[in-house]
Amino acid sequence: MNELASSNLKVLIVEDSPVVSARVKSMLSELQEINLVGEAMNSKEALIITDIMLPDVVLLDISIPGKSGMHVLKEIKKNYLYTKVIMLTTYTESYYRNVCRELGADYFFDKATEFDKVPEALISILQEKRIAKVESNSTYEK
Repeated sequence: MNELASSNLKVLIVEDSPVVSARVKSMLSELQEINLVGEAMNSKEALIITDIMLPDVVLLDISIPGKSGMHVLKEIKKNYLYTKVIMLTTYTESYYRNVCRELGADYFFDKATEFDKVPEALISILQEKRIAKVESNSTYEK
C-alpha cells in the first residue's frame, strides 16, 4: 500500500434514509483524504461491513432497522478499539446523548442542526490518525 492511501480516512455510513445518505456522501465527496468504504442500511449490514472493511470512522444513526444504532455503537467499541463513531441522528434528547457517550461515541450530532459539524470532526480524526502514525514511526526508528 502506498503512503498516501494509508493516510486516508476510511468511512462507513450507517443510515437507512436514502436522502440523508446521499447528503452525507455529497459532503464526504468534498473532503480530501476521505474514502467511503461502505454504506449500511441496517444493524446487521453495519457490523458485517465494519468487520470486512475496518473503517476508521463510522457515521451512525440511532434509528436503523434491526438492532438500534446504540447496539451497533456498543459492538463497534467492544470489537474495534480504534474505530471512531460519529452519531448523526434526530434522537438528540439528553438521554440518547448520555447513553451514546457512555457506550463510547466519539461525537454526537443532530442531523437537523449540527450536520455541518461532521466535516470538522472528520478532519480532526484525520489529524489524530496522522499524529499517531508519526509517533508510531518514530518509535520504530529508536
